[in-house]
Amino acid sequence: MAMMFPWRACWAIWNLTWRLKANSFKPSRGRSPNRGSKLLSVEQVSRSPSSSGSDIRSLSSTTTLTEYDADAEFEEDQVIHAIIIPNYKEDLETMRETLDVLASHMLARSSYDVYLATEQGETGAYGKAAVLIEEFLKSFRTIDYTMHPRGIPGEAQGKSSNVKWAAQIASDRYKESPNKDNVVFIVMDSDSHLSTNYFAHIGRMHLAYPETASTTLYASPIVFDRNSQEVPFLVRIADLAWSTGGLSGLYTTSAIRPPTSVYSLPLSLADLVGGWDAGPESIGEDLHMYLKCFFALRGHLTTRTVHAPISQSNVTCDGHGMGAFIGNHRARYKQALRHMWGALDSSYAVQEAWALFSEREAASSLLTPHGTPSPDSPKPRYEYTVPERSHYLNVFLVFHRLYEAHFLPAHLFVFIVSSAAYNFFVPINSQPADFIWLLNITGYIRAFAFASILLALIMHERYHAICIRSRELEMRHAGLYDVMVSTPGGFSHRSLKKNLLDYLLFPIGGMIFGSIPSIHAQICQLWTLDLAYSVSKKPTKIKKGDELV
Repeated sequence: MAMMFPWRACWAIWNLTWRLKANSFKPSRGRSPNRGSKLLSVEQVSRSPSSSGSDIRSLSSTTTLTEYDADAEFEEDQVIHAIIIPNYKEDLETMRETLDVLASHMLARSSYDVYLATEQGETGAYGKAAVLIEEFLKSFRTIDYTMHPRGIPGEAQGKSSNVKWAAQIASDRYKESPNKDNVVFIVMDSDSHLSTNYFAHIGRMHLAYPETASTTLYASPIVFDRNSQEVPFLVRIADLAWSTGGLSGLYTTSAIRPPTSVYSLPLSLADLVGGWDAGPESIGEDLHMYLKCFFALRGHLTTRTVHAPISQSNVTCDGHGMGAFIGNHRARYKQALRHMWGALDSSYAVQEAWALFSEREAASSLLTPHGTPSPDSPKPRYEYTVPERSHYLNVFLVFHRLYEAHFLPAHLFVFIVSSAAYNFFVPINSQPADFIWLLNITGYIRAFAFASILLALIMHERYHAICIRSRELEMRHAGLYDVMVSTPGGFSHRSLKKNLLDYLLFPIGGMIFGSIPSIHAQICQLWTLDLAYSVSKKPTKIKKGDELV
């Protein structure tokens, strides 16, 4: 297990780097930079059964090479992007910059419906939303806000409950829309910068694969390319490892592609699975929604990689000196604990898998994106059947990925510490010969795995360089580069020489922000499923006059 992850990560980084190099932002004259350019040529997907329900081949092999004409004129503005931006105590300038990036896209006014998902418990949330709506009213197709109330029975405070509330309101608005089959939800963080290519990729794939459009979830790699040089190196290392772990499943032949932070799915799929959950088990909102869709479709969820990385900021803390240094590490540990609290998704997956295995008769019924239509309703473009047979290989692979995410960091830490303690306290001549051989072999495996992880991190440098260059080019094209480069959290370039210390201290960062939070979370879960949810602090932008400083 320790070797499989870095090997897969190396392959995924190489594969993504190659595709990003081909599909990076390329401005064109007089039209959208997305239309008519070769954004996608070959997409490797994990496919669900066809809409007729007669394509049994996909039940035995769900990874199929699928091609379509990249030069075909798909009308991307046929797809409505319902963008949900959950935010709680986010500063106004961070939100404004995120919306500026979205508003710079060619399709923003024709295809983007923005929902500012605010919290009733935040003082001044309505005023902040009102300011942003007034400023960006003409920048998008629509922009509105939702106000998630506190104290709903059965809900846990956090991103998932906020998204659930906003998605319910948005879904109701599209029920009577003639284009409801082409509505795609995008769930993003308030500080995430999305490329125009992100929406172009999703729009084109949604239209190019109508047989699986209603059962597809779109995942994209992330990159921390904004303020990584302004945070302590251990915080930077932790986010580098988190990014690498997230993209390790997004290579072209992967059947299991859990999203990280930002993801998209059609309204039809959200309706099929009953929307988002809001209980304590859904604190890992992105992974939880993926698992909910995966098990609702008995392992036949279609997943596609969006080759447009999401720009993210590292967790930070205001101030200077030792206080800020300690505060940065404390904030990153709280975020790591929240991530590892998502181990509850493993028990959720066990529960859902048991439900699949224990079924005696799988009822198959024709479903449409909005349930059973009335006789007068127009026939939806996308119809599908829930397959009768579960895809057990994909179920097994899901549990392998869950083990890697939630338990492998803890197990490696326990194994390394316990084996070192055994060798220290038990004389070599008192150890069984076969056990000495076993310890030696596992020691070699760990050393080889560590070398493989270093290789993955070194390969990540090329991936990072392509991501940040593409974003710089797009921001120049949008006229936002000068403002971003003059503010904290604009662009953070990396180099192998400059960041050599990151690789040498990776084991320490992995232990502090990986293994220890994992053990901490799982021990706490013996007594409680509730976590005091706190929002991670991101770079603060302060507006003075007409300039950001």
